Amino acid sequence: MKKAKFKYTKNYSIRRMKAESEILKKIHHDLEFVKKEVTDIREHMIDVDAILSKDEELLLIRAREEYKKGETTPLEELEKDLGK
Repeated sequence: MKKAKFKYTKNYSIRRMKAESEILKKIHHDLEFVKKEVTDIREHMIDVDAILSKDEELLLIRAREEYKKGETTPLEELEKDLGK
């Protein structure tokens, strides 16, 4: 008994192209969704360098108080003393 050879017909090719087209549309849709999600995540991310620890926060408060009292050295004076 011989196996029947499958013949690629024009009709088969069109159906296959339509199926592949639908798969590509789905992939494109999914990629657009992921792109939007990544954009949303980036917009709502917090810069970890902008978050202070408790120690850093206390040091900043202390530095501001010293600045207000005039207990700090201006940068220009410090650079002059360092010979820059």
